[in-house]
Amino acid sequence: MNAEHSETATDAQAPTATPAPLRLPAEGRSDGAHDAEAVALRTFFHGGEGADLEPPGGDWLPAALHPYRNPEAIRTDYPLFLRAGDPSEGEKDCQPLSSLLRQTLAELAPGDEDGRILKDNLPRLEQCLRRSLGEAPLPRGLAEILPDAAAAMQEELALRDAAAARLAEDLERLMQAVPEGQLLALTEATALNLLLYTADGRVQRSHLALRHTCTEAVRHLRDLLRVEHAREERGHIEGAATTLFDPAALEQVLKPVRGTPKSDPARCERIDALIATLTRFLEAPAPPSAYVVHTGALPEDWRTPNAHWHPSDPADLCETLVQVFDQMAAPYAALFAALRLARLELLGRYDATRHAPAAAALTWESFSREELLALPVVLAWTPAADVVRLSLTRVSSLLRSGRPVQLLLTVQPHLDPAASNEPEATARYRFEPAYLGISQREVLVHQTSAARPEHLLDGYRMSLGATRAGLHVIASGLADEAARRTGPWLQAGAALEGRAHPLLHYNPEAGTTWMRRFDIGGNPEADDDWPRTTLTCRSADDHEHSLEVRFTFADFALLEPALREHFRVVDSTRNADHLIPLADYLERPADEMHDELPMIWAAAPDGQLYRLVLSQSLVHLCRDRLNYWRTIQELAGVRNEHVREALAQERARLEQEFAAQRAALLEEHAAEVQHVRDTTAREALERLAARLVDPAGFAAPPPSVERTSPVADGGTEVPTAERPPAPAKEAKAVEPESSVPEAAEAAEELEELEPWITSALCTSCNDCINLNPQLFVYNANKQAIIGDPTAGTFEQLVVAAEKCPARCIHPGLPGDPAEATPELIARAQAFNGAG
Repeated sequence: MNAEHSETATDAQAPTATPAPLRLPAEGRSDGAHDAEAVALRTFFHGGEGADLEPPGGDWLPAALHPYRNPEAIRTDYPLFLRAGDPSEGEKDCQPLSSLLRQTLAELAPGDEDGRILKDNLPRLEQCLRRSLGEAPLPRGLAEILPDAAAAMQEELALRDAAAARLAEDLERLMQAVPEGQLLALTEATALNLLLYTADGRVQRSHLALRHTCTEAVRHLRDLLRVEHAREERGHIEGAATTLFDPAALEQVLKPVRGTPKSDPARCERIDALIATLTRFLEAPAPPSAYVVHTGALPEDWRTPNAHWHPSDPADLCETLVQVFDQMAAPYAALFAALRLARLELLGRYDATRHAPAAAALTWESFSREELLALPVVLAWTPAADVVRLSLTRVSSLLRSGRPVQLLLTVQPHLDPAASNEPEATARYRFEPAYLGISQREVLVHQTSAARPEHLLDGYRMSLGATRAGLHVIASGLADEAARRTGPWLQAGAALEGRAHPLLHYNPEAGTTWMRRFDIGGNPEADDDWPRTTLTCRSADDHEHSLEVRFTFADFALLEPALREHFRVVDSTRNADHLIPLADYLERPADEMHDELPMIWAAAPDGQLYRLVLSQSLVHLCRDRLNYWRTIQELAGVRNEHVREALAQERARLEQEFAAQRAALLEEHAAEVQHVRDTTAREALERLAARLVDPAGFAAPPPSVERTSPVADGGTEVPTAERPPAPAKEAKAVEPESSVPEAAEAAEELEELEPWITSALCTSCNDCINLNPQLFVYNANKQAIIGDPTAGTFEQLVVAAEKCPARCIHPGLPGDPAEATPELIARAQAFNGAG
């Protein structure tokens, strides 16, 4: 299981039952009985009975879950603490109880020794609170059950004297410090309760804001009405004054002026009507936070008082939901029309010919975003099987209607919601309600589980903050036999680990691309096919071993009693060479699957590990779950085949381009080498000719020049070798009668080939410079040339040539006969011809 969401309570003060250590089966043997068992296993795999094979025990678990065998010893996210009212800055509206207690106690007792007894026993207090809360479907006040849990913990510890007094004092301080709120257990009703809790917070905030807006509108409208009445009174006074003077005569004396306009009786009536509409809303009781349409007989203890509950037949669920929403939204149409007209009246922009018809025809379809978010939440809660089999077309129409309703479908992770019977429920290909929702394109889709409350709440907040329909596919089965045996959290978590019910969000309001709309964050090891776990176990000879297992859909299926018949136990004393882990089996090509049988590891309560062989029908289910998981991975951009193909094509293009560049460089290098060889041979012949003609003139060799050669693209010449002049040798006295011996000596000196470097190929690796920085130096391009040939030995030239990665150093032949050993000359010869 994912350690991020669980930890085993190991505190000495917390009552736990440590699972037995895992033990590997002994090495198997091959004999006639083994052959018979192999036949029986293959018969079972292909759909037969598999004579003499036993199903796994009812208390066996997948090997990866053996460490979590005791549900009470696991510290999970539950119970959840639901804060009352809006949280302050830095506070969470919902968090695990363990987190709340640690945080509160850390503020009360910041020192290491402060509240030490209570800190050490927080896991025990959590267990007492969990037991006091039980499996209540509705939240219960923390202040209501904390005193009983504290008393139970004190009774278990049975402390005396000063220790008991300190613990009692710390508990009292803790009870005074915890914030007001409720605790929620993990049950079948948890997902619905968390949606109602989230809806209640949103609706209360929007209702308060709407009340404030209406109050301010009424106040300003009344001020405006008083102005209108004042104008009317001034008109009456002016009418009475005409009996005292002649208005016509007065008009002849005074220039025409613009006076105060007279009151408009029709406007006063409109304002009165607007004030009446807004006042009725302000005087009415607060609306419910949610209207819940449900199928089947919903337990009474699920019903929260802040919601209205509407039962419905499964076939009529969608129509009932539409009817409830339209009836709820109708009174708000009159309210929002009044607010719109009030703004126009206050701004003096009201035009009866334009605005009156629009206000009279206002419906929810014309509500603004702010107006839609001010409405109570309308939702439906139903098993997916009830509506998928009866009214799939109606579900699609509902989701595309534009009404911001929430449809919550519960699914059994191990069954096909579209199946009408048990055999169909384990068919090869399963119907996915979330995939149906995504196909509607503009529907917010949220597949989640109460085992991950943060993911659950994130999806609810996202959906309730949007103005479109939301489809929530929620894992159920938390009250089934399997959940009661292993604990609801472990059961729900195993469905996520085994890819039976992967988490996903699809939010069209997040952007226009799949990358922004689609997210599979929160799934365990989302980049891999199956989550991996390494278990420590002991062999039959008591040696410790590590066993890596992958948690597949088959591991999850082992927890479900309805699927237990798809497993058979392999005799631990038999050879298991023909068995391979299911995850590896699913990767095999079809033509290689006939030689092996798929298996998973299971653990008995005593820690003994067993291999279980699967039926072929269960293998088909596992493959379907893997394929669906890979589909949503690709939609989320994980292991995307389009990206892989694009990378492969780009890699092939670059490799082809690099190969062409390398071939061109090799061709250029070969041309330069040949050029150096030709030049060197020519210079040697010139020196021989010069010595034969004028032996004295050969005493000082001509200075070397920087030879150049054209590059492949033509036009630009680059240096290919630099050979500095050798120190001048003392001229020998030449006697006329010795011309023939001198000619022989000149031929011998021809062999004294001077060292040189093909500088254009130098990579500036520093190997030769580090060997002798006087013998080798860099030119202006930081490429090596021969510096002072007398500053080093011939052996250093040979060693440098051997170390040079570019093979651009050519040692020549030794100038000192003492260094002319056959070994060094042979080593140098390999580089003198590689110029």
